[in-house]
Amino acid sequence: MERSSRWPALVPRAIVAALAMAGCGSTGSSDSGRLSGSVASQGGTNGTITSAEAEVTATPTDSDTSKPYTTETTGDGSFNLDLPAGTYEITATLTTKTPGGQVNPQQVTIARGQTTKVELVGTHP
Repeated sequence: MERSSRWPALVPRAIVAALAMAGCGSTGSSDSGRLSGSVASQGGTNGTITSAEAEVTATPTDSDTSKPYTTETTGDGSFNLDLPAGTYEITATLTTKTPGGQVNPQQVTIARGQTTKVELVGTHP
């Protein structure tokens, strides 16, 4: 059986195409969505609300696994967290303003391919 002389030239192109396809997709999974939000702290003598750095935790509430997902806010209190679709309880622990301070938990539903926004506010004296 005779091989085509084009075969060696096609192999590298096929490998490049396969590698390019493997890198497609922004969240890594078609079953995920994004939680985007901010954390702030309210308090002091005038009750001012200011951005706060915190560790944000998303704990699944509608699955057999209760593995929490965590992220840290940026300096301006904002965060993004890619999560599998589902319902989560969102909490945050302040790392600035009143370190260790908590925010009121919120329940959110993450939809596949969508961004869900949340604002978390903790209080301090």
